[in-house]
Amino acid sequence: MNGSEPGGLTHDYLLILQKLAGAQAVFDKWLSFKESPFWRESFEPTGGKATASKVIVDSFVQVLVHSKHVEWAWQVIESSGMKLSEFSRTSLSGLLDYPELIRRWEAGMNEHALRKYEEHILRIEEAMGIRWSGGEDGYHSLQANMAAEHA
Repeated sequence: MNGSEPGGLTHDYLLILQKLAGAQAVFDKWLSFKESPFWRESFEPTGGKATASKVIVDSFVQVLVHSKHVEWAWQVIESSGMKLSEFSRTSLSGLLDYPELIRRWEAGMNEHALRKYEEHILRIEEAMGIRWSGGEDGYHSLQANMAAEHA
């Protein structure tokens, strides 16, 4: 993310803050942000938060997860009142790296988890030069280019 994207400047600022002052400073910034007029006044008519506010919260979560302060990321999620489905795939994927810390599981999380673990399996298979064939009752075999190298 860069400064030209929605939430980009906030995300970049939080990354720099984390690098220079640590994750505690990022979490403290969240605590002051959620008390700010911008946050308190950003409700949409439907009762939810405005998109800009959601992007900012997502940036807090991403930076805290990236710095391995997942407990604080969950505190941000809980105090934001946002549904997990409102967070980016990057945030959800990062949270899934720490399954022992997951505080809630909402509809749709199964799909995120399966997609994440499928991507991991595909990378492992690619690194090993194998692929899965035959569906549920299938088997692993060498990829064509690997089989030719071993022949």
